[in-house]
Amino acid sequence: MSLEQSLEFCRADECLEVTPKNVRIRKVLLDANERAKARSRAKNA
Repeated sequence: MSLEQSLEFCRADECLEVTPKNVRIRKVLLDANERAKARSRAKNA
């Protein structure tokens, strides 16, 4: 994917890592338990 395509594909809980050779999409919170807690907090707020 190009940078532009990756930006369109990326969700709110993800970020892009850009290096000279790669563009990667990854979760902001890498731990699945932390992601679940963050979703729960956002839902209750």
